[in-house]
Amino acid sequence: MHLLDVGLAVGSGVAVVTATGEVDMTTVGLLAERLDRVHDLVPAPRAVVVDLSGVRFLAAAGVAVLLTAHLACGERGVPLWVVAPNRAVRYPLEVCGLTSLLHVVAERAATFAEP
Repeated sequence: MHLLDVGLAVGSGVAVVTATGEVDMTTVGLLAERLDRVHDLVPAPRAVVVDLSGVRFLAAAGVAVLLTAHLACGERGVPLWVVAPNRAVRYPLEVCGLTSLLHVVAERAATFAEP
């Protein structure tokens, strides 16, 4: 059993990274790697959506990766959206004051996500 599974789908110029499980210092590398690959697969995406609906735990290491992805997207002029419907993900982002900066929404329908 994996502690974290991360998928990457691209459709209509929107890249969607979907994570399920626990994002902590032992698993965060997989999330970081998928987010880094987004711009290799889609050089100019309309948006990047990180769907954390299936995440049960988000540690500070995961918050840092999301912030790094936000900065990388910002350098390219691409919006980054974070789907965080549950408290396990939303609370760490709220405590860090990042819900507005990272465009945190409760459901994928509130983003550009199509895949």
